[in-house]
Amino acid sequence: MGDADTLELNVYPSPADENRSEGLCGTVGIGALRTPAKEKSAVSIDTFTSSWLVPDEDNMLKMDIKQLQSFPRTKNSRDLCICKPTKKSVKGDIIDTLTCTNEDKELITCEKDNRKPVQKDICYERHSRRKRSIDRLFTYIPNNYVHPKRKRTKRAVTVAMTEPEARLWCENYLNNSPGFVACKSVPNMNTKQSVEICVLDILATNSTLFASAPRESLKTSCLKELDQNETLRNTSENGENLAEKIFSLACPNDCSDNGICRNGTCNCSEGFGAGDCSINLNDPPVVFAVNYETGGLCDKLFCKVAVVEGDQFLNRPELTCKMKRFEMNMNGTAWELETTLIPGDHNTIGDIRCKFPHSISKRSVSKTAFVTGYHVSVSNNKRNFSDVHPIYILDSTCQDTVNVSGQLRFALKAGFCFIHGSCLADGFQKGCYECDVLRNTFEWSFRGDVKGCKVEEEKSDSKLWIIAIFFAVSLLVAITLLFLYVKKKKQ
Repeated sequence: MGDADTLELNVYPSPADENRSEGLCGTVGIGALRTPAKEKSAVSIDTFTSSWLVPDEDNMLKMDIKQLQSFPRTKNSRDLCICKPTKKSVKGDIIDTLTCTNEDKELITCEKDNRKPVQKDICYERHSRRKRSIDRLFTYIPNNYVHPKRKRTKRAVTVAMTEPEARLWCENYLNNSPGFVACKSVPNMNTKQSVEICVLDILATNSTLFASAPRESLKTSCLKELDQNETLRNTSENGENLAEKIFSLACPNDCSDNGICRNGTCNCSEGFGAGDCSINLNDPPVVFAVNYETGGLCDKLFCKVAVVEGDQFLNRPELTCKMKRFEMNMNGTAWELETTLIPGDHNTIGDIRCKFPHSISKRSVSKTAFVTGYHVSVSNNKRNFSDVHPIYILDSTCQDTVNVSGQLRFALKAGFCFIHGSCLADGFQKGCYECDVLRNTFEWSFRGDVKGCKVEEEKSDSKLWIIAIFFAVSLLVAITLLFLYVKKKKQ
């Protein structure tokens, strides 16, 4: 997101890198530019940059499937996964499942490996209409991104250690991790360097805050080495397969001391969640925006779900969206209606989807309302919910948005009526009624010039006259009878 906080890192070479690190600009300390053939180049920067451009015929990003399939398969190659468009749905829709290409050049289902995907459904299209295209539909697209409130995180206790004290502390801390100890058996794993990094961090910050970084870095390198080295995967140690042993012990962040590592997965203690048990379930997720890419607007012609973006969404059965429906008139006055709890559809830790409780294409609004929507909040445990963010559901056929002193307001487009929640073009007819923007844009107008409708009107008037005459005669008879009764009574 454009307004999200980011961390920019600049890496500068040290004296130890001289004549040992090589890149596009040659070897550190020499400074000569290198062509793709690793030849020294004294030409201009533009010519040097152009020499690294990939010709279109060799650009894999521009190749079709047939060209990509023509390459010989390597030992570690994978099938190309693609998102296949649907045939019968709205233009731009895609299937929610991955398909792949095989040697027979046919689409097949992607095989899963032992690694969990970062996204559960990478073929999902976040929004059918993004801001670039929605600008043509609505006059005003609000910026609905909200900077999250900074939470005070628990920091390590400040300590002042000498170098020997820091070394002893780091050795004990790192060797207390079963995954770290198991990785010592993997070649090229420099555990001594991890200790040195831990010591330097403590001496530089007078804190143990960063002590877990070298431990997790070594475990990541260890797992990567096992994943790529088939020989190591078949190595045994004391009758036990080395890879299986390490995979079973190398839980992320050692479960943050809030759980137990079993077979490589953290079983979190009560009240904690996430893959490393680092998130307190009583702390609600942080929500930045709902349907951020369309400014919180949901065009009922294209919008399918509420896409909630934020942080710390956990993939667990208790992930819940609270959807409180509201209606709003053109002046911005809103009133809340029913509240519904919907299971959240987890995509990533920073992106979930909340389905609408009812079909928005069929839902109508009350006579006094112009726009409907939902106030959305999210919880990881069905109890503690995040801050509320609105999503506005409207029909771009006849409804528009306007900016009134920085506030989002709504308007009816020229040439349309909005009757009982539906957009109708001027002149649209329904029986004896029609949309007539000159008479009423929010109610049906009676078609008095149609012959059949006039007859109905006259019949209706005739019936009213008959009823009136009947009541008049009845009243006259009643008065006469009352007069005769009184007269007889006197006699």
